[in-house]
Amino acid sequence: MDVRRRKLNSQDEPPRAKGQAGERKKKSGLCSGVCRKLVIGFLAVYFGALVAMKYSHTVQDVLVYQHFLPLPLFANHSNPAEFGLTDTRQFSLTQHDGCLIHAWHVLPKSYAGGSDRSTHRSGGGDGSDAVSFFEDALKDGAPIILYMHGNTGSRAMGHRVALYKYLAWELGCHVIAFDYRGYGESTCWPSEVGMMEDGYLVWKWMKRLAPNGRVFLWGHSLGSAATTYLASELHKAGEDVEGIVLDSPFTNMTEAAANHRFAMPYWPILSLLRPLVLTSLHEKFASMDRFPSIACPILITHGKQDYVLPFSLGYQVYEAALESRRARAGEAGEMGSVEFVECKYSGHKTCYLCKEFQEAVQKFISA
Repeated sequence: MDVRRRKLNSQDEPPRAKGQAGERKKKSGLCSGVCRKLVIGFLAVYFGALVAMKYSHTVQDVLVYQHFLPLPLFANHSNPAEFGLTDTRQFSLTQHDGCLIHAWHVLPKSYAGGSDRSTHRSGGGDGSDAVSFFEDALKDGAPIILYMHGNTGSRAMGHRVALYKYLAWELGCHVIAFDYRGYGESTCWPSEVGMMEDGYLVWKWMKRLAPNGRVFLWGHSLGSAATTYLASELHKAGEDVEGIVLDSPFTNMTEAAANHRFAMPYWPILSLLRPLVLTSLHEKFASMDRFPSIACPILITHGKQDYVLPFSLGYQVYEAALESRRARAGEAGEMGSVEFVECKYSGHKTCYLCKEFQEAVQKFISA
């Protein structure tokens, strides 16, 4: 019996056992090959995206502006009532380069329900009467808010429409909201200069209709950079606005991109990402650099619960604006105030719901 066991032990494995071992080895090799391809593919995409972002202005623009997203879906911008905006007119302006810029004019609460002209558009039916009605209304002395929205989606996005309603129906302001080139139904490709020029086009239209109108610029997120750009250019041209509101602003595009939630996969290599890629962005959006050319009052707010652009960036914008005023304290001419409102429970799109900010805005536009 012992002799037989020793003989069996000394023999090779049975053919079936050999086959199972071969199968396991084959599966292990297959899994190893697939995993290797997945890792290589991930690294190619991971670092390939950085290369594309560094050297392609088109890729940079798509990531920065996100204007290709047709939000809200199936929106009929020509009918503002579809978004709950009564007493609102759609109109369009043509840029010097042929770009068509579409906009809305939301009337203050004093006009609520007073006319069905809000449903008319320029060029249709008795649209000429509607145009005259809305354009004449700009001269009524109520504050005028030129709203410059952030990236992604058009002027019809829900949080933007809610802000228009608050400004027009609660505070009694005229609200002029427009889509930059490339957004909504506006034509052409967006750019930093283009955003400022589109804002200037609407500004000229407003000042032509209401030369003595009290116009405030309101910029949210990416629009805050366009707002400081426009305000600085207007100041250089001797056309200061009544004041500017910067809602959830950022210092410059390099820091905004580095701190944005979409950059989270690259945070482990951020020390390399910032100098090698982010500093090469061709659109700078450097709001902090424009404050020396802005003299009007500035109101800044940022939400502590903002997970798109961190609160710290907004506060740095405030510090830069304040320091700019201190540096120019001895210059001739009156310099406006700089105020910061911290919204403890607000996110990136909800500062307008913050009670402290609402009080500050009411005081700001009434000063």
